[in-house]
Amino acid sequence: MNKTRLEAFSDGVIIITTMVLELKAPQGTQLSDLLPLRPVFLGYALAAHLALLKLQWISGFLVAAVACIGFIPDRRIEKKLA
Repeated sequence: MNKTRLEAFSDGVIIITTMVLELKAPQGTQLSDLLPLRPVFLGYALAAHLALLKLQWISGFLVAAVACIGFIPDRRIEKKLA
């Protein structure tokens, strides 16, 4: 794992952990007591969604890059064949 991936992973872990720790238990036992926590839940869901979206873009790019490696001509082989 290279340094930038490790940094991005550790940043994500720190951010998500911080977000989770900010969730506070509601005072009551009714479902309506969770309504004031909606912005926190939505922020957590959005962060998780964006993290997954980023992973999909990165993996798609890597698959495309690996697929293109086979199509890059090797000039040394072309010179030997000529």
